[in-house]
Amino acid sequence: MFNLTEVVKRIWDFMAGSGNIPTPIRAVIFDMDGLMIDSEKIYWRVGREIAREFGKEVSDATLGRMMGRSPLNSVEIFGGDLGITVAPSELLETRIAKRA
Repeated sequence: MFNLTEVVKRIWDFMAGSGNIPTPIRAVIFDMDGLMIDSEKIYWRVGREIAREFGKEVSDATLGRMMGRSPLNSVEIFGGDLGITVAPSELLETRIAKRA
């Protein structure tokens, strides 16, 4: 079993023509829903931080309802529940910038 860094490096070297892959890679796993890496804590921290910037406090219930939705839909819920009148697209840009 390889770690992700090793797999990515081997693929990068192979694609750049500077190496070969002596052992074929049989599978690559991408964690797109937070199952392997708990990214939910980051979203909750950022949500609370943005709420404070608007003088609001976001509930766990609101943050929970945002999970599993598209990014735009989740900030629509966020803004609606907190009474924030900023456009959802602007809230989304703020959230993306804070995660970086």
